Order: sequence, then structure tokens, then C-alpha cells
Amino acid sequence: MNCSSKSVKTSLKWALRHGALGAAMVVSASVLSTASAAKAGLINWVDWTSTGSNTVGGNIMGNNVLFNGQYFFAQTAGGTNYWIPNTAYLSATVSNEPPANDIIAFSDPGQRSLTFTTAVTDLVFAYVSINTNTYTFDHEFDLISNGEGFFGSGPVSKVNNGNGTWSLVAQSGEPHGVIQFAGTLSSLNWNVAVPENWNGFTVGVSDVTPASVPGPLGVLGAATAFGWSRRIRRKIGASSR
Repeated sequence: MNCSSKSVKTSLKWALRHGALGAAMVVSASVLSTASAAKAGLINWVDWTSTGSNTVGGNIMGNNVLFNGQYFFAQTAGGTNYWIPNTAYLSATVSNEPPANDIIAFSDPGQRSLTFTTAVTDLVFAYVSINTNTYTFDHEFDLISNGEGFFGSGPVSKVNNGNGTWSLVAQSGEPHGVIQFAGTLSSLNWNVAVPENWNGFTVGVSDVTPASVPGPLGVLGAATAFGWSRRIRRKIGASSR
């Protein structure tokens, strides 16, 4: 018997000893555990579909995405897969690398932006070969993964600039990896610090919408109500004898 099976049996025995309250607490813990595990699902990466003068359009889960800013090239259908090897992009948060080919690449410094027709949650941002560069964002992010990519590897760091911006700094080499913007946003703005031929990116969101999980008070309230109903039934039964 594995550890998980033993844990379930132990929880059920405990619930039986403690009645409805115990059962409710076990169910609540189980739901919370399942919801937590679901957060590390597959990522839906944007499908870049059109290009214009300093704009690239795409779609992600039915949500239109518009990139604005200078770009060196954009692959929307076919081309080189710059997302291999995939180890730089995989983690407990991201279980699938960006799809082959789709990428937007920069060569000049300056401002860039993304806008979404519908706000997105926990946006992930995958980058390729940001050597000698710094991306400064208007939203805080977490470093998710970094490793060997198409052009090599190199370390990065996160810097809080203290003015409402946060920088992703390539320290050396050819960094490839993923960062994530926790929370909900409808736009993202960032500055590319130096010219370089070239560095690129794409973005994605989880295909799992966090389930609505009952809070502990709701679960305890249900258990308490169940307990009171049992007491009332006992009293009615006793008075009818």
C-alpha cells in the first residue's frame, strides 16, 4: 500500500470517530489539496497570427492579444523552433514549453506593451537569449525557471527598482527561461534596455481556472447544522415514544 492510500484510510477512520464535523474537515482538506495541485496545469501559449507596423496580434483562449513596439521579426506560421531544448521553460508552474515557431524578437531598445481584451491571471512570460539585456516591467514578477536554451544559458536576477518597476537582468551568457506575473492584469508594459541581435519572447496563461473552494467557516457551518439536525431528530423520536 502506498503512502497516499494509507493517508486516505487514516483520514477516513478519523472522520468516522469525529462524526459529521470530521467528515466535513476531511472533505475540505481534500478539495483544497486538489485545487492546489490543479494550479500547476498546462499553459495555453498565445497563438501569434498577424503582423503590422510595430504591432503583432494574437489569440489566447479566445482572448485577443496585441503587442506594440519595435520588433526585429515575428513568427506567426512556421519557421525555426527557438524553444528547444525545452528544459529552460519547464517547472512546477509550467509543464509544457511554448509551441514551435511562434515568437516575437527584438533588436532595438525601447518601450514594448501587451494588451488583452479580457484581463488574464498569472501570466507567464517566456524569453529567449536576453544576453547583456535588462527588461524593466511595470508589474512585479517571480523568477520561475532558467536554463539551457537554443543559444546557450546564463543566470538572471530580479531587481525591485523602488519606483513601481521591476527589472529582469541578464547577468551573463545567453539566458533562457520563464517569469510569471502573479495576479490579474489587462496590460503589461516593459522597457528593453540595450540593442542586441536578437532576443525574443512569448506569453501564456494556465488552462485551469482555480475552482471555487468552500472556506473553512462554510464547511464548519454545514457540519454544525448537520449536528443540530441529528439532535432535533433524537428529541422528536424521544417525545413520540
